[in-house]
Amino acid sequence: MKRGTLSLDRSQAGKADEASLHAELDAVARQLQVLGADAGVLKAHLEVVAERLGEAERQVWSDQVEFCRDPMNIRQAPSDPSTRRVILKETHIAGAGSAVMLSVAIDPRDLPRREDLFSAAQRYL
Repeated sequence: MKRGTLSLDRSQAGKADEASLHAELDAVARQLQVLGADAGVLKAHLEVVAERLGEAERQVWSDQVEFCRDPMNIRQAPSDPSTRRVILKETHIAGAGSAVMLSVAIDPRDLPRREDLFSAAQRYL
């Protein structure tokens, strides 16, 4: 898709070089003739590909997952002043379930600010 300057982004739509796209499709058709692919099977497979690309936003999407924990790593309400929030992206793939990115290395600037223990003690006194 990149070679044909195609993209799923709306801003890139309609910018494909039609001549190069047709040349690539012709090359694929020649390769399929060499393989001896049945025209009926090829048509069915291309229909499946076109259908999936037509509903791409329903095939792969992501949501944010928010964890609210206190300094002892106990689940708390987001409104609690001692709560630290960690937001992860959960990726969903149609028919394959979902996955959450496992943070292996975190830039210290991305971590929540450490709570000042003196200020925390003042709240309880």
